[in-house]
Parts: sequence; structure tokens; C-alpha cells
Amino acid sequence: MLIITVIQKKIENWVENVKLDCDGEFQEAVVRFGEIWFDQLKRRAKVRKKYGGITEDLNFDRIYFAPENMGLLNMQAAIQAVASQNHEIQVFEQDDYRRIEEEWAIVVDTSSSMRLKFDEMKKFAICLGEAANEVNSKNGKWGFFTFNNNFTIVKDHYENFDQHSKSRIGGIEIKGLSFIADAVKLCSRILERENIERRYIFLITDGQALGTYEADEKMKEAVETARKKGISVVAIGMPTGSTKIFSMCMPYEGLRRTVAKFLGAYTHLAGDDM
Repeated sequence: MLIITVIQKKIENWVENVKLDCDGEFQEAVVRFGEIWFDQLKRRAKVRKKYGGITEDLNFDRIYFAPENMGLLNMQAAIQAVASQNHEIQVFEQDDYRRIEEEWAIVVDTSSSMRLKFDEMKKFAICLGEAANEVNSKNGKWGFFTFNNNFTIVKDHYENFDQHSKSRIGGIEIKGLSFIADAVKLCSRILERENIERRYIFLITDGQALGTYEADEKMKEAVETARKKGISVVAIGMPTGSTKIFSMCMPYEGLRRTVAKFLGAYTHLAGDDM
């Protein structure tokens, strides 16, 4: 009991003779951090309101920003995985494709079944993000989303691909059901809001649509509806030729090769659209 009393007294008195000066640079830093925090809250509220108006008939349990977690992601290794394949990636130099405005939606299936195929999901996601950011650095806007029975915003179209967006990739969790049709519908509605000539959905999924009645049929209907609206839908992770409803379909063949194929698919589609 005596030991506990002594420890408590030390804890209670630890601030004795300690003075904090809240003026000058410290005060300025506090004000700046407060402004940054408040601006971020306002931006998030604005984005939530924007998505809230286009989700009424969908089955998602909720729509929210992915949690931030930089500690789970070796970002440098992921970026190098793209750079090491640069002899296969020529799209960054194809300036002819950048003369027309474009809008992309990258949407990644994070349902439980994806554990079986995508061995490096977070690294793969950050590679896609870095590649999309590079390709769209001139005339394009792009958003990054994930879904299972929830829909999460990693990067809204009007956000920068900065530390906040990248850290949300670190917060990705693979679990739950797979509402592929709803994800395609929601991404289509997001892309429909602006009058842009080229629009692309890059759907990363194993194709296991689970959790809703007639899930496979609804997935096909959602993709066909998007294409009728002029949106190219590219599926990554499904066997080549497994379905003809997509603008292009390719299997997952490891992180490096699949990212290169992702960019190759864009180059091919952009060339066809010219």
C-alpha cells in the first residue's frame, strides 16, 4: 500500500515547476492545426452529402471514408513494384491520349473471398493509386473506392492523392460480402454527374458476387447499363474470356504484372476511343 501511495504522489506532482509557453510559434502551430482539422471536417461533410443523394436504392450497410493507417503499408516497396516494370509501361508517355478530359473510378472488392487471389492487396492498391495519379496528372480526375457489404471512399475525385488518401489504403480490411452490382451502379452514378467524354470504371474483383439475390445477374445488368451510358468497364481479377460483358477482362497475375496490365488496358482503350 505504501508503494502505491508513493507512485500516486509522484504521478500527481509530475507537472510541478513545468511551465508551458503558449505564445509565439507554439500558438501559431496550434491555430494552423485547428484550421487544418476544421477544413478536413468540412470537406468530409461535403463529400458525404454528395454521395448520400445517389445511394438510396443500393444494398450497402454504410458509406464512409476508409480509416487511415500508414503503419500497415510499406509504401516505398509498393511504388518500386511499379517502377521495376517501367519497360512494360509506356502509357505515361502517351500524351496524345491526354488531350481529352477523362474521369476514372477505381473500385476494389475487399470481400472475404479476395484473400484467396490477391496476395498483396494493400500493395496492389497503392500501386494502382500511384499509376492512376501519374496517368491523370494532366487532364484527368479519378476516385478510388473499396467495397464489400460497405462502400468506402479512399480518394474522392476532388481530393489529392496525398498522405491522407494513401494512409486510407493502409486501413483497408478484407472481410464481409461482395456487392459487385451495387459498386458498379454507384461508380456509374458518380461518373455520370459531369459531362466528360471518356469515363472508365476499373473493377478489381474475383467475380464472386455474394450477399444479394441473383447477384451474378445483377452484376451483368449493372455493367451493361454502365456501358450503354458510355462508360468503359475493365475487370481485373477475373479469368480472361470468363465474361464478355466487360470492355476488357484480365486475370490477377501477381502485383507487378497485373499493374502493368492495368496500364496496358487503359492504353488500349484510350487508343480505341480516339
